[in-house]
Amino acid sequence: MERKKPIEVSLNMKCPVCYKSSLKLRYTETDIPYLGKALIMSIKCENCGFKTTDTIFEEQGEKKELEIIITSENLGDILVTTGYSLIKIPELGLELEFKSENIVQITTLEGILTMFIDSLKSYNPDTEEEKKRIEQLTREIERELENPSGNLKIAVKDVIGKSVVIPKTEWIKNVEKDRNI
Repeated sequence: MERKKPIEVSLNMKCPVCYKSSLKLRYTETDIPYLGKALIMSIKCENCGFKTTDTIFEEQGEKKELEIIITSENLGDILVTTGYSLIKIPELGLELEFKSENIVQITTLEGILTMFIDSLKSYNPDTEEEKKRIEQLTREIERELENPSGNLKIAVKDVIGKSVVIPKTEWIKNVEKDRNI
């Protein structure tokens, strides 16, 4: 990954948390494999530690849809999704949506399934029926994590068009190559 030296500047703005004028902007241009050129920016408060980060891509791709059948061989594959991506498990009627143009989510397929479990567990059902349904869905995803049946899919709709699946074997090979440099 090509990376330029980061640039850091003090901002003449107050922190939204502590209201001190101690915000610093740090940004760098980089070329991210599989995604292209991007500007990575972060703003950090030197007083309280508040921090926010954004990634802006130089070029937007075409709308993209991916569909991945979950198997034991691909649980470790990396899924990169971008802002405004919608991730579904169609067989279970579940979906997660990212609603920021500048967010890049990088995780494994296993991590996506875990996000669905965490989302279900944080839901506060109104009825006993809803509670049972959430418990059932959670158990189904947990079973798939332990022993994938090949009957579950992860479907991604990405309006920015940068989402990609990177096979575990490929990213391990690249990491090993980078370590030997």
